[in-house]
Amino acid sequence: MKIGDKLSKARKSKNWTQKELARRAGISLTALQQYEYHKRQPTLEQIQKLSNALEISVALLLGTSNHNLKYCAFTSEDSLRDWLESFGYKIHADTAEGYLWIRDMSNGIDYEITESQLKYLSETISAYTKFQIHDLLKNCK
Repeated sequence: MKIGDKLSKARKSKNWTQKELARRAGISLTALQQYEYHKRQPTLEQIQKLSNALEISVALLLGTSNHNLKYCAFTSEDSLRDWLESFGYKIHADTAEGYLWIRDMSNGIDYEITESQLKYLSETISAYTKFQIHDLLKNCK
């Protein structure tokens, strides 16, 4: 199912018009219509706005099935940790205190994060990667 079809299906499940979804997502009605009618592809920013308005995950909009995808690229915390380290970030956890933080290795600054923020990061990275691969393969045909 294409992203336009998924947008239309999600919108209709809420009994919203295209105009209502466009308003809630903060995008133009024309843009939404072009996405739903497969005239153009939404940017990642537009996908994020639409998923927030529809209260569904970005992964669901970008996935290849109708199922609500949890994780596609990162099947474990270790794989996400390794991937982030390749970009110069290190995840630290103090399980006794329940703290998580990411250290920017380029400047040594720590940023405290929540478990839900870490999960969101993983889902967003996975969805974006899947979207880019899908777009690449589409252009190879």
